[in-house]
Amino acid sequence: MIVNDEGKLLLFQYKDEHKPAPFWATAGGELTEGDTYLDVAKRELYEETGLTNDISELLKENEDIFAVARSTTVLNLSSFQSY
Repeated sequence: MIVNDEGKLLLFQYKDEHKPAPFWATAGGELTEGDTYLDVAKRELYEETGLTNDISELLKENEDIFAVARSTTVLNLSSFQSY
């Protein structure tokens, strides 16, 4: 997730041909083999916004496990400081 100094969250509006209305989502990405969470944060920031900030320290890491449509999903959320 991308949050500015004022605490405002950046959301993207997406359209899906299988859904009746557009929907909103945060920036996000997938950890691939050999990646660190910092690698993914930098890559996704650039891919989704075109920004190249100096992302440095890991502030918080959280893992949630929940069921969606009869399957188990694991969500890893990592928070980094950016300057």
